Amino acid sequence: MPYMLGYHPAFMLSNTSKDILIANDKKITLKDVYKVGHNAFPVLNTEKIVLQNT
Repeated sequence: MPYMLGYHPAFMLSNTSKDILIANDKKITLKDVYKVGHNAFPVLNTEKIVLQNT
């Protein structure tokens, strides 16, 4: 089943906005997710997503 990342202003992961998601050795920043605008950011062909708080 496809998994997509979106954003919602009510869900803040940290107060730094420097969190990084790692999927298939690809680093995805909050800025990357914002760039897709109202669309969701697709994360394809992965079984694991890691949230790294920097």
